[in-house]
Amino acid sequence: MIGKCLRVLASVVVTVLLIATPAIAASSVDISITAAPISSAGILTFTVTYVSDTRIDLEWTVDPTVDKVMVRGKYGEYPHDIPNEDVAPTDGYEVYYGFELSTVDTSMNFDTNPGPLYYKAWAQKPDGHWYVTPATGFKESTGMILLALCGLALGLTVAMFLSRNPMLGFPAGLFWAVLGGYAYTMSTTPWGDWQFFLAIASLLGMLPFCAFGAYGLREKKDTGTDEDEYIDERGGGREHYYGEARQTSYRESVAERQSPHSDDLPSDHELDRPTRPSARTRMLRRRAAERKTGNTQKRTSWGEFK
Repeated sequence: MIGKCLRVLASVVVTVLLIATPAIAASSVDISITAAPISSAGILTFTVTYVSDTRIDLEWTVDPTVDKVMVRGKYGEYPHDIPNEDVAPTDGYEVYYGFELSTVDTSMNFDTNPGPLYYKAWAQKPDGHWYVTPATGFKESTGMILLALCGLALGLTVAMFLSRNPMLGFPAGLFWAVLGGYAYTMSTTPWGDWQFFLAIASLLGMLPFCAFGAYGLREKKDTGTDEDEYIDERGGGREHYYGEARQTSYRESVAERQSPHSDDLPSDHELDRPTRPSARTRMLRRRAAERKTGNTQKRTSWGEFK
């Protein structure tokens, strides 16, 4: 049964191949297709290097078909593309146009425009046409990064002292160190720009301050149980704070020592020492003595109870 099925399947495959072979042979023709790109960037590499808040260096390389290069910049977004090769770029401000392979943008200023600065470079052919696809690059002001790092470090420092948690001193000091190191790498003039002074203040000022502050909070936390104020909740009708002189009578002193909550026990001398009976005890003893002797007198006044 299986052998019969295999023979039928083989005959079907052979029949399909015989039918399809003429159609494949008739439709197969040697065709050569040559595709040319619609546009080519012309610029091979494009590098944007931050130097300072008022200077950015730009470098590029081009292929042999490029005659000139135009570089344009714009704050906040890239300059608009050109619609076709006959239209020259106009959006943004012109940084460079010529035959060189590098330029310096000194017209920018991150102090007055802190947002990111975007660049596009278009290559121009010798016949005056432009390559539609540009090279791109951007740079962002380091002031925003420094501001973010400073905010994190300052926030952690304030939180450490408000919460009195010395463990926050480690991340606070770490962010101050990162801020100081980054500001120092961005500085171009020692003792001449604000990045250098920020690095000095962070590394030599706030970093040791956080370290000593965390150490001081740790010492205070360790000794806080012996120095903090406490209220005497064992009664007496008066709040008592640590370090405050407390005036107590002899009876209160003995009662406090005999209290189950007290850690001190009265001495043997105090236990054997005779104590003066209270006024109520003396009155009861006096009445009992009068009854025994028969000298009791009828009371005519009961004070406020009549």
